[in-house]
Order: sequence, then structure tokens, then C-alpha cells
Amino acid sequence: MHKYAKPSPPLTPPPSKQSSNQTPQTPTQVHTNKAFTHAINLIQKLESVPSAIQTLRQLAQDFGHLEASYSLGVIYECGLPAPGFVQIDIQEAMGWFEIAAGGSHCGAQYRLGNVNMSTLADTEEARRLFHQASDGGNHPGAMFALGVMYEKGDCEGGVDENRR
Repeated sequence: MHKYAKPSPPLTPPPSKQSSNQTPQTPTQVHTNKAFTHAINLIQKLESVPSAIQTLRQLAQDFGHLEASYSLGVIYECGLPAPGFVQIDIQEAMGWFEIAAGGSHCGAQYRLGNVNMSTLADTEEARRLFHQASDGGNHPGAMFALGVMYEKGDCEGGVDENRR
């Protein structure tokens, strides 16, 4: 352990920190969430990025970790700034967003909707995804995007049709 590293937190939070209506996490969930947090911290610091991305892939593929799938989508949608780390790859990003969106991750539904609007010009699929993110997760960006789509008349039942 590095001399400035903090000791690892306990695997389960003390009982006083868990709310009474929260379902306790299984040991596997605790482990995967800890691994996810560690991988994200490494990526934010631009340290051990290939290893951290591999960890996210493993969490997403082997454990169905939706935040890991979503995070991989964001990484491939935006790329990472250091040369040679991660290049922008919209197709790869869409694949990861689709996995997370399929698990009702509202952030992934919203971002996938944006990709459908901007890159694929598929307004109907974008509208469907924005509705899912709005209805299932109260995602404010998705709500705003839907409002703009209806105002511009990009959706059936848009403002122009309602004024008739």
C-alpha cells in the first residue's frame, strides 16, 4: 500500500449508516460496487486506464453491472483526453448504452436518445428512449429533450398537431 493511501473501507457499512428500508447488499454486490468505484477513480485520475476499463468490462459482462455499462458508454462516446487511451467510438458507446438502457438505466436511455437524434437522425427511437428515461427515472434532460421535440413538432402529437 502506498504511504499516502487510505486504508480500505470495511466491506459492509455499519448498521447505523444503512437506512431501515434499504435492502442489505449481498457480498457480491459489495465487491462489484467497490471494484466499480475503484475503476472509476483510476479513470478520473488517468491512472491504470486500460486495467480500469477491463475491470468495467468484466463488471458489465459478468455481473450485469449497469453503472459499469453506462460508464463504458460515456467513455467511448467522449473518449479520454490522453493520447492512446480511448478514442471516440460511437458504435461501441451505443452498444454499452443499449445494455444499460435495457436494464432501465435512465442516464443510458437519455444518452442513447441523444445519439439517435444527433447521429442517426432517428427521432422516433429518440422519442421512445426519452420517454423511458422521463417516465422510469425522472431524468430532467430527457424531459427537456421531449419538450423540445414536441414543441418543434418532431413527435406525433406535437404542439402543431395539438393546436388544430
